[in-house]
Amino acid sequence: MNERLFVFFAAVAEEMSFVRAANRLNIAQPWLSAQIKKLEERLGFQLFFRTKGQISLTPQGERLLPQARELADVSRELNELARAISADVSEVVRLAAPYGQDAASVFGRLNDEFAKRYPQSNLEIAYPETEDLIACVRQGRASVALTFGIELPVDMDTILVHACRPYILLPAAHSLATADVISAEDLRLHKIATIRRNADPAFYDREYGVLLDQDIDLDVVPEYGREAMQHYAERHGVGVLMIEGSVDDYASTPGLVAKHLAFLPRVLHFFVRRPGLEGRSVERYWKLAAQRASAVKPS
Repeated sequence: MNERLFVFFAAVAEEMSFVRAANRLNIAQPWLSAQIKKLEERLGFQLFFRTKGQISLTPQGERLLPQARELADVSRELNELARAISADVSEVVRLAAPYGQDAASVFGRLNDEFAKRYPQSNLEIAYPETEDLIACVRQGRASVALTFGIELPVDMDTILVHACRPYILLPAAHSLATADVISAEDLRLHKIATIRRNADPAFYDREYGVLLDQDIDLDVVPEYGREAMQHYAERHGVGVLMIEGSVDDYASTPGLVAKHLAFLPRVLHFFVRRPGLEGRSVERYWKLAAQRASAVKPS
């Protein structure tokens, strides 16, 4: 008997919904329903009661579920191991980074150095505009991601690259450019811009919650990255909220002034990967990332 049928059964039993189980398994719901029906026919007994769009386990289904779950866990572990072995054999490192990541940054220099050291390895780099990069790694769609957040995920391997105190980049002629301290209340009177919310809604809402609570409208800078945000401040004459680099970076930049925003949480920039076996090339990349990150000047 096809063992996948028991994996399907476990998913439906855990979700108590054919629709949710199909979404979880990334298969069509009618096909999943047909597979469960096929399993019931082969077993010779019913696994689910079906009444008015709802399902529940039969006594026979309840007896079968613990072993089906064990089989599903083994299947998942085998798939993860197969992906890791495949990555090791193919010498591919799948990377993800924020859209607009500056090529001259730590990320760009790291990739250049890795390519020179290990020419047999291939770097596949994606810059998703509206996707949770940590989720990309958790789901195996990326080996390593460079991302940012307010805290490090506890269930993942991480390398802290930079801890940034948020600041606002202002044209020198802006009325806030001479202020010693800038509060959230001060920003209510001015047009302010920052990254797009759909790049990471959870981070956006936590980082800028104090501003959103005061109904401060935040315009959108079309691209992420220091150069793009600096250009936006200069071109539009507005303050831009920055979560990369530091105030010191603009100490001698003509026409621009950077000011700390002490009321916002600090932002962590870090590499992240899943714990465990990922392959030789990924391990080499991770070690090199750790070496380069240790050399970054703290903010």
